[in-house]
Amino acid sequence: MYWKAIEQKEEYFASRFHLGIMYHKNLQFDDALLCFSQVLDKKDKNLKFHEVYLQRGIVFQDMGNHYFAIEDFN
Repeated sequence: MYWKAIEQKEEYFASRFHLGIMYHKNLQFDDALLCFSQVLDKKDKNLKFHEVYLQRGIVFQDMGNHYFAIEDFN
């Protein structure tokens, strides 16, 4: 469903954010990081960036990359 929304309109960043969460739940860490990073690159004023950084930090933490996790948590 998230991919269908993104295919319709590239600017559906909420769908990309939730797709990243689903990738993380399925242990597809690289895909999750890509989704979260793409959302952060867009600098949309309507997005709650602290939530995106938090989710990306959790992915880094689960990967054992604590340096980048701490960077995102800060």
